[in-house]
Amino acid sequence: VARLRQQGQVLWSSPLHPAYRLAPELLGREGTMRLSVLGFTGVPGAMLEAQVIAAGASVEDAQEQVGRWLVVATATPDVLLRLVRARDVQWVEPAAVLTERNDTTAWAIQTKTSNSPRLWNLGLRGEGQVIGHQDSRIPTGACYFSDPVNPIGPSHRKIVYRSGSSLTSGSSHGTHTAGTAVGDAQPVTGSTANRGMAYLAKIATSSDYNAGVWSARASTHLSFGARIHTNSWGDDTTTAYNTHCNAIDA
Repeated sequence: VARLRQQGQVLWSSPLHPAYRLAPELLGREGTMRLSVLGFTGVPGAMLEAQVIAAGASVEDAQEQVGRWLVVATATPDVLLRLVRARDVQWVEPAAVLTERNDTTAWAIQTKTSNSPRLWNLGLRGEGQVIGHQDSRIPTGACYFSDPVNPIGPSHRKIVYRSGSSLTSGSSHGTHTAGTAVGDAQPVTGSTANRGMAYLAKIATSSDYNAGVWSARASTHLSFGARIHTNSWGDDTTTAYNTHCNAIDA
């Protein structure tokens, strides 16, 4: 700093005040807080973690974040004041509280107003429709897809066709995508929570979706009434227009 001042290139300089390192929403909080503590670029994680511990905080986790380290810690207000005075701490904020939000897409897509599914209220709930679905397995015994009376086929309340593995257990990805599209537990459990966007529609699903069988499976889904298709996967090895792309377009 002294050399830069001598060169006449600095208008003003100051140490980074502790107040500049503290998220305003932490001011006035009481009790034990869960915090995200970010270090300066280039500061080793062990060095930052040692300073967090020296301030009196308890470390839960430490992860490298593109050249900087982030430490998740718990601290009381007095410890927080010491944390923001630690040499290599750049920023302290409340640790994120994360929740799963897939079940909010229904109203977010329909109106952007919380719990206001206008399209459903107008009667657009997927009645009479079949959605083609090519993904990993879905759990055919789960309440969102099961039919206690009818076997899988045209009379089934939810699954008109299935190919691929015959297992009744599902994978997380296929369950997620199928549930987002057509899931509905109400006829089985009475619950109307976590319904898919077209929760009264049915589904034709295949868990074998490689390039060689894609066209055949899509055609089969078409024969079972599918007029819309969902595919949440792709080939990350290329951006070329290849035979798989051609099959999908066809």
